[in-house]
Amino acid sequence: MAPRPGQNISLTIIVAATAKELGIGNAGSLPWRIKQEMQYFARVTKRVPLDSSTHIKPDSTRCNAVIMGRKTWDSIPPKFRPLKDRLNVVLSRNSEFTNAQPATSTSLAQVRSELPTDEDATRRTATNPIRLGRVFVIGGASVYHTALQLPQTKHILLTKVHKEFDCDTHFPLNLGSREAIESGWLQKSKGELESFIGEDLPDVLEEEGVKFEYCLYERG
Repeated sequence: MAPRPGQNISLTIIVAATAKELGIGNAGSLPWRIKQEMQYFARVTKRVPLDSSTHIKPDSTRCNAVIMGRKTWDSIPPKFRPLKDRLNVVLSRNSEFTNAQPATSTSLAQVRSELPTDEDATRRTATNPIRLGRVFVIGGASVYHTALQLPQTKHILLTKVHKEFDCDTHFPLNLGSREAIESGWLQKSKGELESFIGEDLPDVLEEEGVKFEYCLYERG
């Protein structure tokens, strides 16, 4: 059986969490405000990587996708959504959910089969074709949990926040745990992280007394 469009697209989780308790949210929003981290998230999720097979530089027809749950969509201030220069996909079981975002889907498995690839880009309009770069899963916790169960999820970009905040939502996997290592998740070097995201990073990251670090985990 031939693969369906988008079936073999790999997924990258991107998340910021407290280093010890893995807290990612409180009362439907981020419990911290780290401008550098928010800017990092925007740059990384917008940047379309160089096509390693053709060495063709990204162009205006290529963009990344960000997949999120309904609550994550609702947590984004209306003036900032949909997230600019990215294909926004919102997961919702509510068939009446309609907003200005480009796409909705009922499950992560379904949306993977519907994402455009280079092979099916011709299905898009000739005046505004979409060729997909990377696909990022940006939350919330239940969407992260589902993504972790999928073999197509190959990378996790984790921002470790080295200060504990009150959180009522947590990332479902401790990436430094035995469970994570036995599942094949290994931390990569700073150089490998920089190569993956396409930019150099400072050695020390701190904002208003809160230290944090960017990490890349890869599942072999």
